[in-house]
Amino acid sequence: MSTTTIQSVSQRHCVPPMAHLHDQFSRPADHLSRGSGARLRFVASALGVTALIVAMRALSADAGVTPPDRLLLKEYRPNSILRVPATRVEKARNPAIDVHSRAYARTPEEVDRSVRTRDEVGIARTVVMTGATGKRFDELLPLYGRHPKRFNVWSGIDYTGFDQPGFGPAAVAELERCARSGARGVGELSDKGGGLRGNSRGRHLDDPRMDPFPPRARNSVCPSMSMLARTVGCTSRWTGTTTAS
Repeated sequence: MSTTTIQSVSQRHCVPPMAHLHDQFSRPADHLSRGSGARLRFVASALGVTALIVAMRALSADAGVTPPDRLLLKEYRPNSILRVPATRVEKARNPAIDVHSRAYARTPEEVDRSVRTRDEVGIARTVVMTGATGKRFDELLPLYGRHPKRFNVWSGIDYTGFDQPGFGPAAVAELERCARSGARGVGELSDKGGGLRGNSRGRHLDDPRMDPFPPRARNSVCPSMSMLARTVGCTSRWTGTTTAS
C-alpha cells in the first residue's frame, strides 16, 4: 500500500500515520507555526490517553481488577464512599402493620415461621393480598387462618369472561362469596399499563364493566387496594395516572 493510500485511510480515522508524523516534525519551524501546532497537540493528547488506558489495564491486570470497559453489570459491586453514622433498627418501637404482603408461605410450617419472624421485628398484623379467587383462595384462607389475629387475607376478582358479553354478575357473586368466607379486602388490583393482573385479557380498572365492583366491595365492608402505573416500555395506549390508593 502506498504512502498516499495510508494517509487517506488514516485521515478518515483521525489517526495520523507515522510517516506523516515524521514529515511534520521534519518541516521547518515556520511551517509548524502556521497551523500544524493544533494537530500536534491533538496527536500528543491522543497518544497520552492511549498510554493512560494501556497503563490502567496493566495495573488492573496486576491487581486482579477488571478494567471498567470490560466490567459486566452483573459483576458491578460498588462500595459506598459515604462515611456517616448508621442506625440499624432491629425491631419497631411500636407494633407495626404490614399493609402490603403476599402469600409467600406455602405450608403451615412456613406460616408459623413467618409469624416468629414478625415477632422478632415487631410486626403485629399483616395484610396478605392473595389476588386469588375460587379454589386458590379457599386454600389460602385456612392456611393463614391459623393465626387470625396476625393475618388479614384479601381476595381478588375473577376476570373470567371479561372479554365476553354479560361479564359481571358471576364475578360479583364470587367476590361476595369470598367476603362471606373471610376475605377482609380486595387486592391487589394491579395495572402497570398492560392491563389488570390475572386473566383480565388486558382490560383496565376504568373499564365500564368494572363499575359494579366498588359498590359491592363497600357493601361487603371490604376495602380494596389498587396500584396503577405506566411502566417504561409498555405498549398499551392507556393513559392512566401513576397513583396508588
